[in-house]
Amino acid sequence: MLELQHSRLGSWVLRDQWPLGLLIAFATGAAVYVGGVRLLAVITAVFWLATAAYYWPLVIAGLALLQSGDFFRFVPPNAFLWIQLAPGQGLNLLDVLVLVSLPFAVLRLAQRHERPVFAWPVLLLMGAAALSVAIGLVAGGATLSAATPFSRTIFYYVMYFVIVAAIDTRRKLDAWITLVLGIMAVAVAIQLVEAVTGHRLSSGLVDFGYAGRLSVGGQYGVVYVWNRAATLSLLGLMLALGVLVESRPVRLRFIWLAGLGLVGFAFAFVRQWFIYVIVGVLGVLLAQRTSRGRGVLVTALIVGLAVLFLVAGSPLVTASFGPSFVDAWLARASTLVSWGDQATNISRIHDMGVQWHSFLQSPLVGHGQSATSLTGTASYDVGITSFLVETGVLGLLAAAFLWASFLANAFKVRRDIGEGTWRGYAIGLIGFWMAVLAGSLYGVNYFSAKDGVWVVVVALALVDRLQALHAPATDMAYVQPHVR
Repeated sequence: MLELQHSRLGSWVLRDQWPLGLLIAFATGAAVYVGGVRLLAVITAVFWLATAAYYWPLVIAGLALLQSGDFFRFVPPNAFLWIQLAPGQGLNLLDVLVLVSLPFAVLRLAQRHERPVFAWPVLLLMGAAALSVAIGLVAGGATLSAATPFSRTIFYYVMYFVIVAAIDTRRKLDAWITLVLGIMAVAVAIQLVEAVTGHRLSSGLVDFGYAGRLSVGGQYGVVYVWNRAATLSLLGLMLALGVLVESRPVRLRFIWLAGLGLVGFAFAFVRQWFIYVIVGVLGVLLAQRTSRGRGVLVTALIVGLAVLFLVAGSPLVTASFGPSFVDAWLARASTLVSWGDQATNISRIHDMGVQWHSFLQSPLVGHGQSATSLTGTASYDVGITSFLVETGVLGLLAAAFLWASFLANAFKVRRDIGEGTWRGYAIGLIGFWMAVLAGSLYGVNYFSAKDGVWVVVVALALVDRLQALHAPATDMAYVQPHVR
C-alpha cells in the first residue's frame, strides 16, 4: 500500500545525538534542582507525549478526542496531568496533547506543501475570537481568569490542522471514522447500562449536575439518561445514515449503528436533540437524490424505531423504568407541540434576552469571555446569542463563512465521489452540518462550547480528507496538495 512519503524530519532530529542527549541531561538536572521529582515527572510525561505525537500522531489525536469528552464523563483532564502556571491557571492533559501535536502537524503540512481546505475559515474564526479577547482585556471588560476558559476552547480549533496532518492514507481515514462511530456505540452502551440499572455510572471525579429523574406530564417518572458524547453521537448517527442511503449493497453494520444511535437519543429524553436528529435526517434526504436511497433511509428509521420499542419493552428495561417507558417517551415527544409554554423554553428565552442586551454593549467584537461568566446565563444551551456575546458580529461573520465553506466543499465531495461508502460519509456530513445550523440558532453553542468545537473540528477534518484522498483507486504516494 502506497502512503505519503515521509520526510527527513526524524533523521534531522536524531542526526546529532550527543547534543540532544546533553540537552536532556541539562533539562533533567535543572528540573530536579528547581522543582524536585514532581517537576521531573511532569517534564518526562510531556517529553513522552511529544515523542508519541511525532511517531503516532493519529493515536494522540484520538486520545485528545476522548479526553475532550472527559472519557465519557468519567475522568476530567486535570486528573491525569496538571501543570501550574499561575494561581488558578495551568495546563491540563488535553492542553498538553494539543500543544505537543501542533508543531509536528505544521511541519508535516509544510513538507507536503499542503494547505488544508478550511485553513482560512478556521484561522479567521480564531482571529476574530482572539481580537475579542485582546480588546476585552485592554478595555478592562474582561479579566484574565474569565477570558482564559474561552480562549482555551477557541484554541482547540488547531486540532483541525493536527487531524488533517495525521491522516495521509485511506486506511487512517477509515480508522478515524471508525473511532467516531465507536465513541457513539460506547456512549449508547453506557446509556443502556444506566437504563437497566436505574442509576448513573460515576467515577466520582466528574459532577454532572443533571437532574436524577424527570417527571413527564405529571404522570410518568423515568430515569433521565443523558448521552455522554451527544455531539459526537449525532455525527456518528448521520455518518451511518449517509452510508445507508448510498452504499450498495446495504451494509448490516451501518443499519445497527444507525439504530443504536437513534436508541441513544430516544433514551436521552432531550427534546432539542429530537429536533436536531430530524433536521439532520432532512439534510441527508436533501443530499441524496435517488428514490432508492430515500427508501433505504425510511427503512432504517423504521428499523431503529422497532429496535427502540423492543429494547424499551424488554424485561430488563421495564424492571427499571416500569411499563410506562413508551408512554413517557411519547408524552415527552408530544410536548414539542407546546414547547413555547414549557419552563425550559421560557428560561431559554429569558437567557437569550439577557445575552442580547449584553451583546448590544459591544456589538462589533463582543466581550472576549464566556457568556456564562459574563451574564450568569447558560452558554451551552442558548446557542448563537452566546457566541455573539463572546465574539460579536465579526465572530458571527467568521462562523457563517466557515459554515458556508463547509457546505460548499461537502457538496463538492458528494458530487466528485462515485457511489460507495465514502460518498455516504459526505452525505451524512451534510446532514450533520444542517443539524449544526439548527442547534446553533437555538440550542447547542457549536462554535465556542468545548463539545461543540471538537465535533466541528472532526467534521471539518473529515470533509478535508475525503476531498484529498478520494481521487485514485488506491492510496496516494502524495496527498493531493491544496496549493494556492
